Amino acid sequence: MRGPGGRWRARAPGGGAATIDIDGTRFAFPGLGAQSDFTPVRAGEGWRLTWPTGPSGRQTVWLPDRGA
Repeated sequence: MRGPGGRWRARAPGGGAATIDIDGTRFAFPGLGAQSDFTPVRAGEGWRLTWPTGPSGRQTVWLPDRGA
């Protein structure tokens, strides 16, 4: 969505726990969490890393454990 001053912002709906299916392997995504200081944290079946963006945003990546 385009905001004031021509800046773009992407918003993820929800952000809560969900099941993610990657090539037939299912992962239990634990949700976005609240941490935003670059410290990797164990989250469900993987690792979550969140960092601050802009004046009031944050970005999160969740890296699931390798499937069996």
